[in-house]
Amino acid sequence: MTKSVLRVDLQLPETPGGLLVLQQYLDQPLEEGKANVILDLDHHLVIPESASQNDIRMMIDSLREVKNKTFISCLSPQTQEMIS
Repeated sequence: MTKSVLRVDLQLPETPGGLLVLQQYLDQPLEEGKANVILDLDHHLVIPESASQNDIRMMIDSLREVKNKTFISCLSPQTQEMIS
């Protein structure tokens, strides 16, 4: 099997200056008949210098929600059942 990498950069319209970088790595299977997939989600956010600690915390919480929704949407229904 050939290794592959997929990278998608998504602008976050609900978060000004927000960017979600989704990277998926397909590697050699660890067991026959199974896939070895690494899913990496990164966020980039521009935080104004005038932002308060509370503003920063709210931005981080907002990004965490987006990250969690994105992660779950990348999983098959069978995998979602396995981890819930």
